[in-house]
Amino acid sequence: KDFPSVQGDECAIMSYYDGGPKAAWQGIDDIHLLGPEDEGLAHGRRVELLKAIREQRQQMDLKDEQIEEQKRKLEHFQEELARCLDPDEAKILRSRLAQANAQVTRQAEELEDNKAQVRVL
Repeated sequence: KDFPSVQGDECAIMSYYDGGPKAAWQGIDDIHLLGPEDEGLAHGRRVELLKAIREQRQQMDLKDEQIEEQKRKLEHFQEELARCLDPDEAKILRSRLAQANAQVTRQAEELEDNKAQVRVL
């Protein structure tokens, strides 16, 4: 007995009667096919990370401005100290200078800590 030649739609017809067409594998589970934008992060988590990074950058910019302001104050105090010859005034200015130096050091350390946190994110 001879069967008719295949016309091309027999597979589609048979899949209908076998429970419907089966979807082809799209390769979605393959980690090598994921694009660079898909790093396993959910969209919500990615938004949270970007927001945290933006906030850290704003804090770092603010700290940079504060450090620059403290450096200007430090220079001003040093100039003022150089002009003064009175020992009492020199002591007062030296104490102000020490306080300003300590504050600049603290802010620089905080800035470095913030920069390290941003690098981790």
